[in-house]
Amino acid sequence: MSNSTQNRCSRATKLTRAARNASYRTNASEFYRLRFGLSDQQLADLAGVDRTTANRWRRGDSEVPFAVMELLRLRRGTLPRACGAFAGFRVVEDRLVPPDAHWQDGIAAREVKDWWLLRQRLVRR
Repeated sequence: MSNSTQNRCSRATKLTRAARNASYRTNASEFYRLRFGLSDQQLADLAGVDRTTANRWRRGDSEVPFAVMELLRLRRGTLPRACGAFAGFRVVEDRLVPPDAHWQDGIAAREVKDWWLLRQRLVRR
């Protein structure tokens, strides 16, 4: 591989990493909302880090890692961004609830199963 090709690949890799990291930037207000009720020590225990690290996150001295934000979203019952189109949905009792919807507007697991069975019956006809 020529030097110019290597340089282009290296620059593309750096740009890709920068774009990926930018999309994982944490929102301070979301962090505060997600960690509501957790002390620094409880957050540290949950994330597997030292209490001083959790304290730095709370003060805004350090960037909160993407994985920790996803863990906090799961703890709250909100599906993480990794779930694609279901990101932001909540799981309340036995219901999958869209973002900004009342929990009663969600769909129960039983309803999903019924739809799947109905679809299977229709396909067989």
